[in-house]
Amino acid sequence: ITDQGVNVADLTTADKTAYHFTISTTSTANTETAGIYTITYQLQQSGEDVVGARMTRNVIVGWDISKTSGVDNVIAYLIPSGDKFILRVTGSGEMEDYTAYNGEGAPKWQSYRSSIVKLEIDENIRAIGNMAFYGLGQITKIELPSTLEKIGSYAFFLCWNVSGEVVIPASVTQIELNPFLEVPTRGFVVENGNTNYKAIDGV
Repeated sequence: ITDQGVNVADLTTADKTAYHFTISTTSTANTETAGIYTITYQLQQSGEDVVGARMTRNVIVGWDISKTSGVDNVIAYLIPSGDKFILRVTGSGEMEDYTAYNGEGAPKWQSYRSSIVKLEIDENIRAIGNMAFYGLGQITKIELPSTLEKIGSYAFFLCWNVSGEVVIPASVTQIELNPFLEVPTRGFVVENGNTNYKAIDGV
């Protein structure tokens, strides 16, 4: 959308003031501060909307799920995929631990579990928190980053739709209690170079 040669999408906050933009925001996700929001930009002249000078876009706001503030920088995002979501964990460092499936102490995405169909954990994540992905029953694959050092207790408990093998990276030095309980994987593969763990007949 352009007006007098100005690209609406590239306008700064000062530009928006000069061009009399109004911004209306409607949340489409029932979250705390994170979620998916629809933001509408509308250009006005003399208090009237300019026909055709309107743009709507989705903005994704993430949750800070860092274990230690100031040390770790881990963010989780819900990314729309049709009428479902991809849960993406990005940044660097260790994830926080969780102590409950629902309510206080549970992951921020607890109310979206049934709609999350894919999990992406980026490189530079060093630790997956306790109960982090508990109950993500729609994901079909677990892929762990090569930087991972620790897998928390019950981290993938009840991810019952997973198929294929789970590869444990060479970097993993600590696996807590039952992280893959009730995960119907075809087995585990431990990468060469891991001196702490080995798989025997896929276990």
